[in-house]
Amino acid sequence: PNDPTFSPRAFPGFVLFPQSLKGWGPASQVEDAIRILRLIIKKYNIDESRVYIHGLSNGGGGVYVALKRAPWLFAAALPMSAVYDGGVIGHGAAPEVAKLPLWVFQGGQDINPTPSQTYNYIRTFNKEGANVRYNLYPNLGHGTWNTAFAEPDFFSWILKQRKYNPHVKFGN
Repeated sequence: PNDPTFSPRAFPGFVLFPQSLKGWGPASQVEDAIRILRLIIKKYNIDESRVYIHGLSNGGGGVYVALKRAPWLFAAALPMSAVYDGGVIGHGAAPEVAKLPLWVFQGGQDINPTPSQTYNYIRTFNKEGANVRYNLYPNLGHGTWNTAFAEPDFFSWILKQRKYNPHVKFGN
């Protein structure tokens, strides 16, 4: 990050993209990804107050699975078109996940998940006092990511989130 040859527009961070060909449903796959992340944090002396999680489609479901397993690890989460909630809603993990800033993206024409499924997740998080930012793109289907990445403050919003900035329940 202190390299003067980097472009001023360079993303000042370390990015890890765990992949799963079989989905993120089996908890062991998410736990392996969390272990790898924790090892990288330690090895490269990454600022633990600025670890973010983001995933697209099945990876959005993986975001929720990881949040259920280790909500304490992340400063913010950005699931896009998350095909499932990872058991967060039905297994009592929503209060812990609600402590994180969330930015959720959904296509209005998506059939998996439907906008109503995603809205139910958001409603549950809001009932727990969450700080949820929600973008519903009415004319998009499942592929919301290019539009979401083009949001003017997408990366700046991420970089503003820190674990040491306390989340105030219900904004009070």
